[in-house]
Amino acid sequence: MMDASRPAADGPWPPAIIVGSPSWRVYGAVVLLLLVTQLAFSQAGGLVAARVPPVDDGWFVQLSVHHLVQAALTVSLVWLLASRWGLDFGLRVGDARAGWAVLGVFALAWGAYLLVFHLVMSATGHTRVSLPSDPGLQLGVLGFQVLLTGPCEELLFRALPITLLAALRPRKLVGRGRWSLTVESAVAAILFAAGHVGFSLAPLALHLDPAQLATTFVLGALQGVVYQRTRSVLWPMALHSLSNGMVTVGALAAGWTA
Repeated sequence: MMDASRPAADGPWPPAIIVGSPSWRVYGAVVLLLLVTQLAFSQAGGLVAARVPPVDDGWFVQLSVHHLVQAALTVSLVWLLASRWGLDFGLRVGDARAGWAVLGVFALAWGAYLLVFHLVMSATGHTRVSLPSDPGLQLGVLGFQVLLTGPCEELLFRALPITLLAALRPRKLVGRGRWSLTVESAVAAILFAAGHVGFSLAPLALHLDPAQLATTFVLGALQGVVYQRTRSVLWPMALHSLSNGMVTVGALAAGWTA
């Protein structure tokens, strides 16, 4: 029996565990179930966070509670699936060499993008975010973005959908070799973007930012490729936290405070 902590270096990953190819109807049903699960876990986190007393300009406090509850539910589900069916969610260091290389290249590319973005925003007199003016609260926001967003979101929005969908029907979509974008990574990125769409039931309404959705999808697809390339969820977590942390530091440096 293969040691799950040391996956084989060749072959698709995560591996398919279903003999044959299930119908696209089954595949679609699993995608829908993943979407419902992600929404349910997010809503559960929101319900618990709503019971936390609000702090002036301390919105990150409730978001931190939301993310921790969401993560606890996800860890429970991942543990259940791994125990019952032996699914591999990449809870290891994996290919550290590839992971560090991606982080370095991404930091340079993302930094260049943010620099251009800030120059354009300054030239047009617009800002995209507003952070607290209190230094302590600013540190809280930065801590939330760096310490919680990546670890708490990547299990739910990357490892869970990619591993489940790959177990059913792994398919390459774009690219060659182990840096390919697979169908399961693309679907996970779509679900990740959908998770950033705000909605309300009373009244029924959707709140979305096309630019944010596009950016979220692209970053989600990249994180999916990194997950499958490094065979570890730790590197997408680091990539996610790095991107959010750089955005926060850039906003603080630009003086985008309330």
